Amino acid sequence: MKLSKRDFLLLLVLLAASFLPLLFFGWNGNPVTRAVVSIDGEEVRTIALTTHEGRESFTIETADGWNTVTVDGHTKPTATTRSA
Repeated sequence: MKLSKRDFLLLLVLLAASFLPLLFFGWNGNPVTRAVVSIDGEEVRTIALTTHEGRESFTIETADGWNTVTVDGHTKPTATTRSA
């Protein structure tokens, strides 16, 4: 099967069109990864993981018990849960 000039042009147009979402949604060359801690849909705390340094722990208490969240360096947070 041989591609005609029209087929080749169509392929180029489709390839160019595949990059159009970048114009609408933007290109973020330096994305920030965040962890959002929420209870029943209500945001309790947001932690920027991309720029986080060191080790940080915090405890969140609810009627059902408590959770300790630990963020260590640039890693994903871990949680320990205790029920009441």
